[in-house]
Amino acid sequence: MRKFRGLAVVAVLAGSLAGCNGQNPFAVEAVDDQQQAMIDPAAANVPEVGNDLGRAKEFFRNRNFGLAEKHFRAVVETTPGNVEGWLGLAATHDQLGRYDLADRAYAQVARKGGTSFELLNNRGYSYMMRGDFNRARRDFAAALRLDPQSEFVRNNLRELDEKASGRG
Repeated sequence: MRKFRGLAVVAVLAGSLAGCNGQNPFAVEAVDDQQQAMIDPAAANVPEVGNDLGRAKEFFRNRNFGLAEKHFRAVVETTPGNVEGWLGLAATHDQLGRYDLADRAYAQVARKGGTSFELLNNRGYSYMMRGDFNRARRDFAAALRLDPQSEFVRNNLRELDEKASGRG
């Protein structure tokens, strides 16, 4: 089973434009489905947020990438200029191992939002997940030029070095 590592989009989706730090930035107090059902049986496994973007973020946070993809796709189909929706869709496709679709979504992010820190960091992480370490390093370096103080990118570069050396 592939170990989940949060992408920068996770932080974007959570409301802050951050990146991956090797931990799940969507971490919330752990309440399993059984505990949630005991608290509110009607709410178990169902995000409380009603709109597609909110539901997509919640499903992504809960690692339900199939439903996250469905809702992010609905966002970009109804509001094609929604960069956050495209970025979320790209990250979701990464988590599903659909890198071909992730690349298409990242291209939309670039077209609609330009070359941002979030795009570079997320796409760099996507390349690292695929084992394309040269492209990952290029995107991380470009993201670091945009935000030289970013601990998220520095952590991603450390993780990249570990993976590239065979330790990760």
